[in-house]
Amino acid sequence: MSGEVQTLQRISASQIARMLGKPAPTDEQAAVIESPLGPSAIIAGAGSGKTETMAGRVVWLVINRLVDPDKVLGLTFTRKAAGELAERIRERLAAASRALVDVDEQHRLAMLHAEPTVLTYDSYARRIVSEHGLRAGIEPGVTTADQSALWLIADRVVGASSQALDEIGLARPSVVNHVVDLSDELAAHLRSIDELAAELARVRGHLESIESGSGKSISASAWKSLGGITTAEKLIPVLRDFEQAKAERDVMSFGDTMREAHRLVSRFGDIARVERERYDVVLLDEYQDTSAAQADFLRALFRGHPITAVGDPCQAIYGFRGASADTLPAYRREFGDGELVDVSRLQTSFRNDRVILDLANVASEPLRSGGAEVAQLAPGPLAEAGTLEVSWCETIEDECDAVVADIAALHAQGRTSSETIAVLCRSRSYEYRNIIEGLRDAGVPVEVVGLGGLLTTPEIVDLTNMLRVLSDPEASVALVQLLSSARWKIGPRDLMALRKHARTLRHPSQRGGERASDDPIDPDEVDETNIIDALDAIERAPRAAFSEEGHRRLVAFAAELRSLRDAMGESLADLVSLVERRMSLDVETTVRDLRRGLAPRATLDQFIAIASEFSSGSGSDSLTAFLAYVDTAIEVDRGLVVEGVEPREGAVQVLTAHSAKGLEWDRVYLPGLAVDRFPAQVRPSAGWLGGRSQIPYELRGDFGVLPENPLFEVEVPSKVSAAMTAFKEPVRERHLLEERRLFYVAVTRARHVLWLSGSKWTEGKKARQPADFLLEARALLESSGGSVRVWAEPPAGDETNPLSDDPLRRLWPVAVPDAAREAMASAEEAVREQAESGSEPDAALGEHRWSVATDLLIAERQRRQRSPVLDVALPERLSASQLVALAGNPQELALDLRRPVPRGLARAADRGTLFHSWVEHRFGTDSLIDIDELPGFADEDLSLQIDIDDLIHAFERSEWASRMPLETETGFDFVIDGVPLRGRLDAVFAWEGEDADFDVIDWKTGRKPSGDALVAAEVQLAVYRIAWSRLKGVPVDRVRAGFHYVADNYTHRPARLLDESEIISLITDLPTPVGD
Repeated sequence: MSGEVQTLQRISASQIARMLGKPAPTDEQAAVIESPLGPSAIIAGAGSGKTETMAGRVVWLVINRLVDPDKVLGLTFTRKAAGELAERIRERLAAASRALVDVDEQHRLAMLHAEPTVLTYDSYARRIVSEHGLRAGIEPGVTTADQSALWLIADRVVGASSQALDEIGLARPSVVNHVVDLSDELAAHLRSIDELAAELARVRGHLESIESGSGKSISASAWKSLGGITTAEKLIPVLRDFEQAKAERDVMSFGDTMREAHRLVSRFGDIARVERERYDVVLLDEYQDTSAAQADFLRALFRGHPITAVGDPCQAIYGFRGASADTLPAYRREFGDGELVDVSRLQTSFRNDRVILDLANVASEPLRSGGAEVAQLAPGPLAEAGTLEVSWCETIEDECDAVVADIAALHAQGRTSSETIAVLCRSRSYEYRNIIEGLRDAGVPVEVVGLGGLLTTPEIVDLTNMLRVLSDPEASVALVQLLSSARWKIGPRDLMALRKHARTLRHPSQRGGERASDDPIDPDEVDETNIIDALDAIERAPRAAFSEEGHRRLVAFAAELRSLRDAMGESLADLVSLVERRMSLDVETTVRDLRRGLAPRATLDQFIAIASEFSSGSGSDSLTAFLAYVDTAIEVDRGLVVEGVEPREGAVQVLTAHSAKGLEWDRVYLPGLAVDRFPAQVRPSAGWLGGRSQIPYELRGDFGVLPENPLFEVEVPSKVSAAMTAFKEPVRERHLLEERRLFYVAVTRARHVLWLSGSKWTEGKKARQPADFLLEARALLESSGGSVRVWAEPPAGDETNPLSDDPLRRLWPVAVPDAAREAMASAEEAVREQAESGSEPDAALGEHRWSVATDLLIAERQRRQRSPVLDVALPERLSASQLVALAGNPQELALDLRRPVPRGLARAADRGTLFHSWVEHRFGTDSLIDIDELPGFADEDLSLQIDIDDLIHAFERSEWASRMPLETETGFDFVIDGVPLRGRLDAVFAWEGEDADFDVIDWKTGRKPSGDALVAAEVQLAVYRIAWSRLKGVPVDRVRAGFHYVADNYTHRPARLLDESEIISLITDLPTPVGD
């Protein structure tokens, strides 16, 4: 295509911006947009507008006819980022098609209907495997398993190998994590288990040779410190069993899929040729986060091709997932077909104010001086001075109190409703938990992001404790926490009486009396006589040993526990929902959330959704497996973050710094900036040699920039420990650079205000030192004439920890805020006085709005328990299939929304998915598909007995086989009367008649329904028709829509479809339920 435009004058990026009514690009952006076709790299600093620049690059190439609009491939890491980039490109091209003059109609229509392919890196690898896998013996039915499914497979493998557990000497969940992590690391670096075993044997062989050569042994402590060798060797058989189990189940991890895609393109050279012909230009987003496998896969496909990698070495913070800060430099060396790839820089930040950018540049200076190609950020034209607050507090409590007080003051001024605010922590440590508690106590709305944060909320703590008691008959710790919670308030006296009752059950001879001595209880005896057994037999306990109220509550709790055990056969999501209701958490959290201005019961619904996703992903309803998975996921911070998180006004969001990447807020608080807190300690301190979940550095794709194994330089056993100690220093230096990059990411999340703090004293006898990051911020602040808020003096020689002198006090067993406890005590006293006097309730109390709300909620809950009627609010965003369900069976939709039941991947549903994928590939397009938009998901009559081959043959005989669609798998997301609707169009063809222009066709792999079911299904077509008219800006009456039933070779087009007003009525005029 480029040959035909040599004589044409190209339109500049600035001209295009004016034509589209967009701000003119900066000089550096224009240079990137207008750069020649060929391999290139862009170092894009934080907030530098890289997405806009990438979209501008595509639009400039298309307008100037250097590439075809449908031959653009964009790859990124998240569905959200992919959707944003694709939508931005589509919008710009559609606008350009209307604004351009003197352009031929064919080119104008190509831009108007352009559909660039924008996928995640994993999705693109899956497409390669699905298209070419059979050539290497990979069956089409192989699926990509999510983390929960992989964890459960590994758990079953480990559980079946008791010998391995005994030899490894670790708890079962820890071994499961090591197996999954090692498997992921091997895949991320294109290595096999055999290669791992060989490298471990090579290291051990050298160590044993120096033992035999010297006649002396390496010390036991030195061998113990080499966990990366000794433990990994014992994990090898379990790893092999894990790989075999995945193969038997026809599943792959994301890493496995990438590795297989790389093998395919390496083995079959024509795959690269096909992909190069399919795409004129390739854009790689967030390239610094790619693994060695992803980089090698892309290099095999597109080396020397017009490909652009966009990234920022300063934001390479995912080394633990196989990424490397050397990825972008390696790209420049390896993608240029023998030449060093040119690099451009985007250094103007349109996000941050000046003082924040100054600190970001200070933080990145050590990276630049170390040779990293890092952008030095400059302020944008609208940047203001900004605010930097720096504090080094005396104690960690002072630090948390200061953060809470500052945010509470903003909340009192109404600022939390008009500004976005976040608290970013290095980990879910003391600061994280206490700031959350402090904000809640101060009445500030808080949104805790992520599974780890979710489990810190009081209601989820109680819920998971009850689940543990139901799952494990020896979960005594969870039981004590429940009994001493705010709901049951069982005091120390009654807990001790329960323990004595447990001992009596074990030793009946002691019934009625105490032990003969005051010796402590034997630990083995405690294990055998847990208090859960005692609670089950509470009616047999001596009443005199308990308080009257305590015994009553224990009996009630035991009855509740027995009733919940009867429901253990329910699905996981249903069981969690039942426990929630029995504990009255639904009413409690609704009242609390309404008072705080938050969405009612959001945390409970999030937890139920996680349970449902675990069941669906793993194919298991095992409560024990789910709890173990949740525990280990939190421990290693696997990033099980609630999807759809966006910075928002109205609540302070609390999350980890890793989770904040890609987001931005008006104000950011960054506590915990102390040595060994942030930056965190390096663990394990000896890198892979001391770890259990890392492969040897020699097997990693970035081995050239990693510390070399020092053991091969050791010649005598006595020097092994010294070599390990020396190895720790380069490991530590590398770790500190990654922590610096994480600090840079956290700093650049703040638009206008950045708060940095740390504290001298926390637990322990040794005072902490301020982090270099905090010292650099202080120096920057003072150099510009500012001053710190507070700065604690260095510890004197005899200074002791004030937290030890004045230990933290908590009311036990009920940990509630002082103000709340006082209010509860006053309320109890008022109720008691009223009951004793026999008077009517206080009218003022009855009129209080929260009292009224609580009464209404309790009454509503009681009504629901008596009635089969269930009121369920529609979600804020509806899919087309949900509208069909609303029209056809609103009761079933309500139940599905309120209590999601995992859907098994039945063979028929899998057949529908395979067919949709085949049609998409047949027409030569691929696009991004969300899980809830899975093709074939809404097909009727999935019990139809027909194979995928029969469907393909039937399609090839249909009228559609010889026609080429204008678009396939086109996503839409629009609003009708304030209700967002989303979905995906299977295919859109040109209408051949005069009465319309477009024909939207939805492929159906089941049988045609009839009667009311067909009428309800036609709602889907009505939505599709409106969606296409909105997407393309054409009148809705110029769009036709129909179902093509593939097996019957029949296309059904309704004579009439609902219009927009009728769809609004469908949503707003819900059917009136009929109860008993």
